[in-house]
Amino acid sequence: RTRGVSSTPFAASPLSLSVEERAEVLRLSHVRTLRDVLSARRAAAVSLGYGEVLALATKAGAAEDEGEAERVVEALHQAGEVLRVRDRVLLDPELVNAAVGAALSDKGERLAPELREHLIKVRRDVAAELKPLAEQHDEIAKNAEMRARAVLWTGYAALLAQFGIFYQLTFYELSWDVMEPVSYFTGLAVAIGVFTWYISTEEECTNENIFQRIVRRRKDAMYVSTGHDIIKYRTLRQQREQLDKLLGEQSAR
Repeated sequence: RTRGVSSTPFAASPLSLSVEERAEVLRLSHVRTLRDVLSARRAAAVSLGYGEVLALATKAGAAEDEGEAERVVEALHQAGEVLRVRDRVLLDPELVNAAVGAALSDKGERLAPELREHLIKVRRDVAAELKPLAEQHDEIAKNAEMRARAVLWTGYAALLAQFGIFYQLTFYELSWDVMEPVSYFTGLAVAIGVFTWYISTEEECTNENIFQRIVRRRKDAMYVSTGHDIIKYRTLRQQREQLDKLLGEQSAR
């Protein structure tokens, strides 16, 4: 026996985990349980309601509250385990692959009939939810354009009034000798204003840019005052366009 060297074999030291790490390991095991539960549901249903999946996530222990359950379902969606479409969650990976493949493929593949029927229903639901938002958005856009035109007409009237005042002062009240420097400094003030506009907005001071800027600012103000959810409107519109493109391409095949 060699001095200083133990004959006992090296033993693996136990893995030491903090309280937070143990909680994370336990949560991941619960996520796996949720995946098993969803797999068992696939035999009976093509899809489940989003709220029902959130409840299953909480019941399985994968989440402690609704917010965490939403993050778990989003993680499964990103991983390709499920496919969330609005308020429904597709459970079958084969249908998920079919949807993605049909959307990206140019080889003439078609969606499974049950998936196509579900997407048509989802498209109707999206359109129904989008309709009141679209009507409100169109009304806001119309109001903003009317306000912008009113501002431009006011500026046009101010220019006409300036012309009339300068004409009166030059030929009837005073003389050109007096009005020449006034005209010069007025033109210089306009040039300074135009350059200030460019510095502050990084846009050319054109009639179109002025018009569009007034429209944007008016829209932003009305979004706040009317409570219009512009993010939801844009999301729903994008989803409808994607569904229309997918279903339209499938109809053409």
